[in-house]
Amino acid sequence: MSGIEREKQIASRLVRAALARGYMISINGGEHFPVKRSSDAEQIIGALASTDQDQLVLYDGEGERVGSILLIWGKGDAFLSDWWLEIST
Repeated sequence: MSGIEREKQIASRLVRAALARGYMISINGGEHFPVKRSSDAEQIIGALASTDQDQLVLYDGEGERVGSILLIWGKGDAFLSDWWLEIST
């Protein structure tokens, strides 16, 4: 398995885990958003790695932005480069 394939496998698990918790996901590919506020795992996963980096933007069920994950493809173990998640109590 190549490095990018391994990274995409990890990112796919991350996407499915976020969706299972009720989040919607947009993908910012740098110049555009190929996916906007989607809960369709196949659509989201299919759009990953079309550029050298993707920012996954997480929204709660009310459409509020609650997190972000920056994926930089080809960085190996460091491809999960930056993230934040707002946790409500």
